[in-house]
This record gives sequence, C-alpha cells and structure tokens, in this order.
Amino acid sequence: MAKITKNRSDSEMFINYKEELTFEHTDRDGAASPQPASTKKPEPEKESKYLTSELSEQIDKLLLELKVKLYKEGIVDYKLKASLEKGQIAIVPVPFIPKAPKTASEDSSTSDVRRTPKKR
Repeated sequence: MAKITKNRSDSEMFINYKEELTFEHTDRDGAASPQPASTKKPEPEKESKYLTSELSEQIDKLLLELKVKLYKEGIVDYKLKASLEKGQIAIVPVPFIPKAPKTASEDSSTSDVRRTPKKR
C-alpha cells in the first residue's frame, strides 16, 4: 500500500485524475452536456453615463481619504449622504446611530408575546 502524503493542495491531489462520463453528464436525450469552465463569472464594473473612469478613480481616492480621516477621529459607523447644494453635488458623512434596544417596560406593552403550549 502506498504512503499517503499529507498537506497536499486539492490541485496536487487531482493532477492525474480524469473523470469518466456517466449518466450524470448526459441530457435526457443522451447527448453529453458541456462542463462549465467555472461557476462564477467576474462581474464587470458598471460604467456610469456621467463619470469617466478617471473621475471615478479620483472620487474613490477621495472617499478613501475621508474614511481614513474619520477613522483617525474615532468615527467608525457612518453613512454617506449625497445632496445637491447650489448646483454642486455634496457627499457628506453622517454618523450612524444604532437603534436603542427596547426596555423591559416597552417589551411588555407589545402584543408579540409568545406562549409555550400547555402539556396535555
């Protein structure tokens, strides 16, 4: 019996493996279905009607600088709000405030009370 080597990658283990065509690879008519090369297709970046690639890269760099600046100030949770002000587009970071959890008195007033079934 051959010794099994450890810590091999998947590609190393299947280097000489050739899968045999069986009924699983055929259609109902008996014709062989083609094997897809890869299941995931990379999504192409959306091109904007208004932004050139250079302008889009410049905006990405500025947003990254803003993110680093906010991080240094201790602001981690924020949302970006876009608005039109005096003919200019403004993107402003707004601190994200999570909803406060309900207190015990608020929980008892709600009608979403779950009851356990009675034993018979």
